[in-house]
Amino acid sequence: MDRERRDSYTLTITASDLGSPQQSTSVQLIITVNDANDNRPLFNTSSLQGAILENSPAGSSVMRIIATDADVGMNAQLEFNFTTTEYSDVFSLNPTTGEVTALKPLDREKQDRYTLKISVSDHGDPRLSSSADVTINVIDVDDNCPKFQPAVYNKSISENLPFNQSIVQVTATDADVKDNEKMMYSIWSGNQGGAFIIDRDGKEICLNIFASTNLASSCVILCCLD
Repeated sequence: MDRERRDSYTLTITASDLGSPQQSTSVQLIITVNDANDNRPLFNTSSLQGAILENSPAGSSVMRIIATDADVGMNAQLEFNFTTTEYSDVFSLNPTTGEVTALKPLDREKQDRYTLKISVSDHGDPRLSSSADVTINVIDVDDNCPKFQPAVYNKSISENLPFNQSIVQVTATDADVKDNEKMMYSIWSGNQGGAFIIDRDGKEICLNIFASTNLASSCVILCCLD
């Protein structure tokens, strides 16, 4: 018998004598099928994935792992555990609820993904278990300033250089991703008489056709915003 398919049966038993007239009596018999620990716990999905914003404070919830067991009683009481000590200093796993929490703020620029090895077991005899990998993605936040590469540009130009001719192209990088790495360029200070212009997106510095100035040298400070 399989308790998971049917856990009880109700039978009607009749006893009759051989007299004349025949006499009989009936009774109901209820048979209950006791559970045996013959089902291992199973995770509710084959792809266990969670996510957390980088820099979230320690104790932040990442995800809750859910598993079920077709048995009942102690045979269905579940316990969650890590199967290795890797990242045990980064995440904790509640053995009863299956909730994964971060033990410290995470930095996506150092590591953007973690793979945890976990198991879920019941309390039957013998104990049955299942194992799985859990992928946790660290979501980027805009926590890095753009940086010019190099930090200082030196450029000599000939006098009477035509207007709108490129003098130098500057480059800045940002450790963040997607929209957080899009940048805009501008001249912050030192642009006497408005002698130079910079392409907001193209990073190209040119002589300003509308400026009227006579400079032997100039030091300008550039700004890059993400």
